[in-house]
Amino acid sequence: MARIISYFFLGYTMVMLLVYSDCKEKNTFPRNLQDIKKFIELEKIKRKIKTNIRQFRGNITMTEVVPTEYQPIARPVLIFSEHADSQDCMLFPLTKTNVTAEEVLVQVDLWVYIKVKKMKRKETNRNKRKRNGRRLKIVATSKGQNLSILSVRVRKSKWHKIQLPLSLIQKILVNPDKNLILCLTCSRCNKRYTLVLMSKEATVGTNSKNRPKRKLSDQKSLWPFIVLHMKSQMF
Repeated sequence: MARIISYFFLGYTMVMLLVYSDCKEKNTFPRNLQDIKKFIELEKIKRKIKTNIRQFRGNITMTEVVPTEYQPIARPVLIFSEHADSQDCMLFPLTKTNVTAEEVLVQVDLWVYIKVKKMKRKETNRNKRKRNGRRLKIVATSKGQNLSILSVRVRKSKWHKIQLPLSLIQKILVNPDKNLILCLTCSRCNKRYTLVLMSKEATVGTNSKNRPKRKLSDQKSLWPFIVLHMKSQMF
């Protein structure tokens, strides 16, 4: 009996192998075998993804969100210069700041423009040394008192920042007459290196007849101005 059962299973196995080989040659697998094959491939992909997640999970750190206090952002207030009585001095009307009582002054910056004129000369060793620029010293005074000094090496035309003392501006903001008069002097400035200040002329002329005169509006964009950095006390 046992021998008959073994022969039966052997014959069944041989028939299934013949059917499998025939289907493989014709590339017509039964539908259930195709589903099983896809299922096995999907399981392999899932295992691979899980393995990669387990390998890199230890390196991933979750960022914890910690609530912090509100930090106000400084609001810049621009004040443009106006004409003053004396030469090389400017008037900055602080009455046009629109500063509220809840705001505090944290920083005051004076921006000045230094213009460098391009010189067309033959290339010499002396001109090569001049490429490094020229060190200038700008002094900002108010009512005969030195407020700030800027020492900078200038190579090309650009804006420069001079930080002014907070105590002086805070006192002016409290007074009814909120006007600041600043005088600027530049040592070692010459025809090539010039500090652009206010001009009362309608046009700024040049020595060349062929070159047109520059309008006052173009020159006005290079006049000094002040930036007040205000922060609100409201939280």
